Amino acid sequence: MDIENRLITKDDLDILKKYRDSQGLVENYVHPHGTWGNDDATIKWVGSALIFDKLARKGMRVVDLGAGDGPVAHMIADRGYDVVGVDVKPWSFGYQSLAVMVTKDAIEFVREYEDNSVDIFMDGCAVTHFNDSGDEETPNRGWRSIFEALKRVMKSGGYFICFSDIQCGDPCMGEFIIPEDIVRMAEESGLILTSEYNYSRDDRFSHSPPCNLGVASFVFTKL
Repeated sequence: MDIENRLITKDDLDILKKYRDSQGLVENYVHPHGTWGNDDATIKWVGSALIFDKLARKGMRVVDLGAGDGPVAHMIADRGYDVVGVDVKPWSFGYQSLAVMVTKDAIEFVREYEDNSVDIFMDGCAVTHFNDSGDEETPNRGWRSIFEALKRVMKSGGYFICFSDIQCGDPCMGEFIIPEDIVRMAEESGLILTSEYNYSRDDRFSHSPPCNLGVASFVFTKL
């Protein structure tokens, strides 16, 4: 399933739900608040894991940014990878996990990491919430800060797999921006997309009315 570097569609959601159910993910990674029932959560969590499976190689070191109480870090750790999940709040889970969970601000955590040390960074829609409007000279400081930090810490040939809620032209507020701006800031920081981005809004999945946010996937790499 090719879902990277584009806005997620309604058909994508149907496919991701079928995969989720066929793998028993809801039962194996029980969410304390029933968030598996939210379609956007299924997109971000299952989509992240499927893209990871396409890119993963044995022995990779993985960091899940803003892991929260989501299952992505634990799903990947269960596949046999060295995974750290970092979040500003401590969380408890209804299942055992092989992931190492760290309670810390994600941007601060990455800034303290050694250079060229992580193979894959994951983000299931946390980074967009690090964002703030900043000011006229430094807008979108959350995105800019994380891209700059990842460029230093990510290994050459490494990846940043990212899902984000985004504006799609409907009235909205707060930290949500358009995918074109996310790509531009990543490229300004020295990261590049793994393929040309498809910005089509046709048949896109949307949630959270009246904003009607879309969900975009990105896979950035460092040469």
